[in-house]
Order: sequence, then C-alpha cells, then structure tokens
Amino acid sequence: MTTQRDYSDVDVSGLDPGSNLVSACEQQSLSFTVAIDFSVRKGNSTWQTSVFNQYAAVLNSMALYDNLLGLNVGNEIVDQCDLAPFLKAEFRDMKAYAVARQYRTIPMGYFTNDDNWAQPMADYLVCGGDKSEAIDFLGVNNYYSWCGQSLMNTSLTIPEDCCTDIQPRTFEDQAAIFGSNMSGVWSGAIVYEWRKQ
Repeated sequence: MTTQRDYSDVDVSGLDPGSNLVSACEQQSLSFTVAIDFSVRKGNSTWQTSVFNQYAAVLNSMALYDNLLGLNVGNEIVDQCDLAPFLKAEFRDMKAYAVARQYRTIPMGYFTNDDNWAQPMADYLVCGGDKSEAIDFLGVNNYYSWCGQSLMNTSLTIPEDCCTDIQPRTFEDQAAIFGSNMSGVWSGAIVYEWRKQ
C-alpha cells in the first residue's frame, strides 16, 4: 500500500481470505468493495447451491469489517435476457442470508458494461419495489469510451474506469469526475488495473 494517495476506496476482485489486504486497508482508513462472483459464468448463469455457498463464504469473511462499502454480486455476467432472473435471485438470496446471520446492512450491487443492456438491466434489478430483492447500487464499467479530458454530463458509479488507448495512462478523466460538471452527482471512480497485471 502507498502512503500518499488520491483515493479513498479499493475494489477487490478475487480476494484471498488469508490476505492481509483488508487489514492494510483498515490501517490506512481505506474503504473497499469486494467482488463475490469469482467465476465468469456468461452463458451458464444458473443459480446453484455451489455458487451460493461460494458467495456465502465471502460474505461471512467480509461482513464484520466496518470499512466494507459493499459487495459486487456480479460483474458483466448477464448478456442475454434469460439469465437476468438468476442474477436477481442471487441478490434476493444473499440479502436474506445476511439478514438471517444478523449482519449489518451491506449494500449489494452489480457491475454492467456501458452498452445498450445497462439501462434495461438496472430497471429489471430494481423492479418490484422490494428492497430485499433489489440491487443497492449499479456500476457501469467504462473501459474504452472515456479518454483524456472528455466530460460526461450525467454520471453513475464507474467501478472499472480506465482508458487503455493512451499510454502511459494519464488519468486525466479523474479531473472531470471531481470537477464542477460532475461533483454534484458523483462521488468518485474506481480505477481499473491501477497496476498492470
């Protein structure tokens, strides 16, 4: 971890339960979100007991950390209409599990692509009005469409923000996120691949 930073939270994918990352975040007053969907399940997104058990294990290991901002229950796993009900069932069951275990309220969300599925998916994942079955946040991954000093007039959470077309990466889009055009509705961005893998 770095001692000088311009960020306040970390998005973690594939967290090793034995890792010291969470305690390191806690020591540096960093909040974090955790992806509980480790597998790429496109095309085979049925909601199975083995997947539920995997999710429950992550929830159990993370629920007691006060600096946990939320859980990402899925990342770009739905790319066709017939898979969406399985994703919605994941939210319903994981929220019910957290209530049964008497965990604090932990926001749960979904990260989708910046494509024509984003709005219909968001509408579906909150439809019905029952908070115990709906997403608490939606992230829109913005890999390639926002580069340099370009501006957006309307914002959503961008959980995987990056422009890989410009090397070395300049992160100039961050000035727009925190600038006057977006600061009234935007709380920040999570940089995708801060360090190249």
